[in-house]
Parts: sequence; structure tokens; C-alpha cells
Amino acid sequence: MYFTDPNWQLGSRTSETQAENFYRVSPSGDVTLIDGGVTKPNGVTLSPDERTLYMGGQSGGIQKFTLDAAGAPGPRSQFAPGSTDGMTVDCAGNVYVTSRDVVVFGPDGNERVRITLGGSPSNVAFGGTQRRTLFITAGSSLYSIYLNVPGMPY
Repeated sequence: MYFTDPNWQLGSRTSETQAENFYRVSPSGDVTLIDGGVTKPNGVTLSPDERTLYMGGQSGGIQKFTLDAAGAPGPRSQFAPGSTDGMTVDCAGNVYVTSRDVVVFGPDGNERVRITLGGSPSNVAFGGTQRRTLFITAGSSLYSIYLNVPGMPY
């Protein structure tokens, strides 16, 4: 399992860790730090073959890590520019990232499509009976777009 720990939702509360990081929980339950160099980390997803971990935040662009057979990440490398909030992937390996728009990057890290909405999107997820509906949250709105490529069945 991989997760982020941003502090922007704490309000007046104090952070217990005083840090914003990306973490991994191993199959044995050990929690390890993956990366602590991203401001407001908040997007994380896996490639269809589960050999690449994508992560992003408010700064530093979208990073990728090659995973070993046990799911432990190797060194990070730059995948694509920009900041992220929510993130998901489809069965073709396209990475959907929320920022000011929903930006779709191909598996090579090149921008393929940009979806502009009436508000700033915060999250994306696939659903529907065949996982071909992309759901997008933006402010108090929920958008849905039917796509030809299904999302991953996490």
C-alpha cells in the first residue's frame, strides 16, 4: 500500500509528524518513507502492470518509481511536469491527473488530452459497470465522462 500525508487539511491542529511525505506499507506491515521532498504530496497511483508507482504534489512535477517484485520502489525519476491533486490510471497506462484541469499523460509522460471544467478538479476515479466512466470532483460538482478505455480495477 502506498499513501501520502499532506498537512493542508489539518486546519488549526498541529501535525504529529511535522512532515509531508509519501509512504509505503510493506506486506509485512512495515511503514517506510518513499519520498519527503514534495510540497503537499497528494496524488498516487500504479501502472497497469503494478511495476511503476506515480506520485505528485503541489511542487516537483509528477514522479515515477520502478517497483521491484515485492513492491519496494527504486530511485525516482521525472515522469511529467505540473502539480497534482488526485490521480488515476486506465488499462492502457494513461495517467489522469487533476490540477487546474484534468490532464491525461500517456505512459511515456507526454500530455495527450486536457479536460477543462467549470471549476478546479480535485480528484478522479473510474467507475461504472465496465469502469469506463471517469468521475471528476470539482468544488461542489461531480462530473462524469464515458471513455472507450476502462480504468484499472483497484
